[in-house]
Amino acid sequence: MKILSVLPLISIYSICTAAYVDKLNIIGNEHTKMNIIKRELHHPIPGEYDSTLALEDRNRIYNLGLFSKVEIEPIDSFYTISLVETFQFVPVPMVEHSETKGWRFGGAIAILNFRGINQQLSFGANTIIGEEFNYGLVFSDPWITGDHVSLSGSVGQISGKNPFHSYHYKGREFSIRTGFYKKKYHKFNIGMMIEYTSIDTSGINVGILAKYDNIPLHYKYIIGELRYNYDTRDIYVDPTSGAKMTLSLEPKLSFGQSENYYLFWFQYLKYFKISDEYLNPILSFDTRFLFQKSKLFPIFAYQYLGGEDFVRGYSPIPEKNSSEVTHLI
Repeated sequence: MKILSVLPLISIYSICTAAYVDKLNIIGNEHTKMNIIKRELHHPIPGEYDSTLALEDRNRIYNLGLFSKVEIEPIDSFYTISLVETFQFVPVPMVEHSETKGWRFGGAIAILNFRGINQQLSFGANTIIGEEFNYGLVFSDPWITGDHVSLSGSVGQISGKNPFHSYHYKGREFSIRTGFYKKKYHKFNIGMMIEYTSIDTSGINVGILAKYDNIPLHYKYIIGELRYNYDTRDIYVDPTSGAKMTLSLEPKLSFGQSENYYLFWFQYLKYFKISDEYLNPILSFDTRFLFQKSKLFPIFAYQYLGGEDFVRGYSPIPEKNSSEVTHLI
């Protein structure tokens, strides 16, 4: 006897549908205006939820520096953004050591997210006792109009004693700058400054005074600034990703006794993570080239090998170097 077994074939279909979001819900922005967050969003609403676009939105919002926590997820057809705002008032103490002048003490108070529209207002002062006193006020808005068009301005004063030539100086400056993005990584800045500097040569080294004949005591400049940044870093999320390159041209046009002079500089900045352990230490690699041109440089425009911003190996005080290099520094 033959037994015929018929096994039914059962097809099981699993139907998966992607989450759909058609409304926006922002939670936690007690001080920050809604448009500051909305303009960072690229995810389509309404549309199917895309985790990759949501992560990019999250990183852009986090990189504003206004929030200590940013989370984005679809909840009941809402594109939900949960935020925790960071401190609005930030005290910034300063204690640092200058190789040529000694210990510097000071501080600043920064108002972050001023008026709730990602503006920043800060005031600070610092001193090297008996050597220097500086103060200033700075305002900045990284996106005041259009596509990342920025506006910033500052006013301040510096005064003290030059460690190389022993003259006293006082300088005042007013500046205003604007900038814009070109695509994602290209940043352009244009600025104008008015600078007034006076010096007192009564305490200057006699040998130095003989080297610089007829030193003007007052300097007045209108300064232009053209700057290009190629910046691929992710500042807040992962500063070790990418690098920053800067090209800057600064013509300084005199409307006083001194000559015009022109400054061009290049900088390449890269961060490297040393360890993922305690405190996540980071190593920075900073390369700079500086070029200046003038018929007659003002005494304070000279730069010295061995100074705090440049290559070491020579004393920042020219007279302490060997005679073979003194005339070159």
